[in-house]
Amino acid sequence: MTASKEHGRPLPRRWRATQWLMLIACALLLGACGKSSTQPAATSPRSYRMGFSAIPPWPDFSLLLQTLEKFTAHADAAIMSNEAPWDSLLAGVPPDDFVRRQQLPLAQYYRGKGLRVWVYLDPANGLNRAGESDPLVAAGRSITEAAIQQLYRDYAVALDTLIRPDVFGVVLETNLIRAASPAPL
Repeated sequence: MTASKEHGRPLPRRWRATQWLMLIACALLLGACGKSSTQPAATSPRSYRMGFSAIPPWPDFSLLLQTLEKFTAHADAAIMSNEAPWDSLLAGVPPDDFVRRQQLPLAQYYRGKGLRVWVYLDPANGLNRAGESDPLVAAGRSITEAAIQQLYRDYAVALDTLIRPDVFGVVLETNLIRAASPAPL
């Protein structure tokens, strides 16, 4: 090994040792570069679930399919959040039939993608927390009626029985409803 010189004097022994350590570290780092892997880097599991709802940017079936494909690739859970189907329930459609026809196929699709299913059922107006659901208002009915509450319970039981969600919520944003809606609601 030759001695390096700075301004004509040999470098101190400690400085030469540091240079060698730096050279070895650089060689190790460079040796790790350039190797490609088709496997993604392992990440630690999240401490939370990531879920999405099948709501496309605008109502278009092809966009719905694209939205589903995009989010199911990254999600742990799927969120099915809807108002009760008051128009169908008031028209006499049995809750079990409605769930089998409208909700169950989507839940089965989600489970087929390995997602947990979270169901949130809203008895009120999903957009206007100060009011009742538009189909109820249009029919001249109210969630304050015992018969309407029974329809809601029957539909909730059908959802829970047939879909068997991992998480099931039966009222959304209760604090906001309490603050914004009339007392009877």
